[in-house]
Amino acid sequence: MNLSLFKIKSFIPFIILTFINVVVDIAHKITIQNTIIKIYDGETLIVLSAIINSLMLIPFVLFFAVRVYKR
Repeated sequence: MNLSLFKIKSFIPFIILTFINVVVDIAHKITIQNTIIKIYDGETLIVLSAIINSLMLIPFVLFFAVRVYKR
């Protein structure tokens, strides 16, 4: 296992912040999906669930960047 990442000063806060962000996003997703499940059914529910899942995934794909450190 490569432990050199833990020697970088800002790595641990970055991982902690990423974990908190994931927890908050998942909580919002669950809340929104539970609301939609109570209101809609059938094909509308499937379409709206797919839209919600994609909207929750887009920020992680677009904005999660690993900074390259020079030695």
